[in-house]
Amino acid sequence: MTSLISLASLVLTRIAILLTMTGLLLSACGSTPPVKTYTIGLVNYVSVLEPVLEGFKARMVELGYGEGQNITSIYHGVLATASEVIKPEVQSLLNQKVVTCS
Repeated sequence: MTSLISLASLVLTRIAILLTMTGLLLSACGSTPPVKTYTIGLVNYVSVLEPVLEGFKARMVELGYGEGQNITSIYHGVLATASEVIKPEVQSLLNQKVVTCS
């Protein structure tokens, strides 16, 4: 009688493990893929272009690209127009493999 109870307990344990594994596998198959994210580098050297930058950001939101959701913007404000300031900024973004807009 004891061996019958032990056998039943063993069978129930194996069934529970099998059901758990099946559930885990099925939930993994139905999971959504991770959201693709982008990092965008913005370089501006003329303050008059700030409204253009804001328009760009607004249009990105309209297209479904939200800051902190699926895009990250790197923007250090209006830079001096001198190439010795702009070139290193652009090069830094390129080194980070960031999409640049200027």
